[in-house]
Amino acid sequence: MDQLLCPLCGRRVSLKIFDPELLDSDIYAVSVASLGRGRGFIEVNRYSVLGDANITQQIAARCREILAMIEGDGSQVGRAGMQAWVDYARSLEAQVASLNRGQSSSDANSIIRALRDAESREKTQRQRADQAECEVNSLRRRIAELESRIQHATNSNLSLEDGVGLLLES
Repeated sequence: MDQLLCPLCGRRVSLKIFDPELLDSDIYAVSVASLGRGRGFIEVNRYSVLGDANITQQIAARCREILAMIEGDGSQVGRAGMQAWVDYARSLEAQVASLNRGQSSSDANSIIRALRDAESREKTQRQRADQAECEVNSLRRRIAELESRIQHATNSNLSLEDGVGLLLES
């Protein structure tokens, strides 16, 4: 069975039942309560967060990135500017080909060096983008962990001092 993995939220859904038109257009936050260890959760409260700029701006930015990727302009998270390097390298390859058809070898050699430099810069840019993506993912995991600890402290009705102590332990 094939499943679709949402690039926005990470949710998986079967391709057989995928129908985004059935989904509500509002953005909700949901409060849950535990049913006990291993028994799951129950929804206690659901409320719209469309007015929360902190949440909606993050979602809007991610939606723009996804749309750019779908429309095929080469934009991806952390990879801005790489398409320009690829285009530059291709133009240099075309110049090399035209020089090989009749111009001096010194011109061809200088263009080949420029092409290699462009490829090197592109590789460096890709490595930096990959490193940045890893760092962002690490920060997201850390934020989720801290949010979980805050939620645990809130649900446990801990005092402010105990909650701060719990956060500082991490």
